[in-house]
Amino acid sequence: MPESLKYVKPVAVTGAVAVNIPTDSETVTEEADPETGDIESEISRNANTLSWGFTAQYNLDYLQSFVQDVGLSGPFNHLIPVVEANFETCLDRGCGGETAATINPGLIWFGEYVQLGIAAQIPVNDRTGDDVGVLALVHFFVDDLFPGSLGRPVFGEPMQ
Repeated sequence: MPESLKYVKPVAVTGAVAVNIPTDSETVTEEADPETGDIESEISRNANTLSWGFTAQYNLDYLQSFVQDVGLSGPFNHLIPVVEANFETCLDRGCGGETAATINPGLIWFGEYVQLGIAAQIPVNDRTGDDVGVLALVHFFVDDLFPGSLGRPVFGEPMQ
């Protein structure tokens, strides 16, 4: 990459595609009417769906370590601003072709033993709803927390 584009080096783009096939084509929910005691049934169709999405990330630790030290100190030097776009397209059972989507801008902070993240979940269309939500994550790096036990390979020797 040319020197004029060095600040693009910390950019990462990821993507994912998955087909979701439910084990049951329908779900039956039964409720008793509190006044009459009659049982009411509701049948929901479980469609096959295609989940797909991508993220764009900017790793400030990589910027500091491998591109240019811009003077960031902790905790900012361990941040990754991220924007995630998630889509789920219905494939059959009465909703074929309809897509639900969210855009999720947020921040990830990582340390030696843990990764923390928070993002807004912004609906893109009417299939996703009207309200903005919040996503949070906590990842523990088990192999770094317990390197002599749980963090060891099951088969073979540890890589050097």
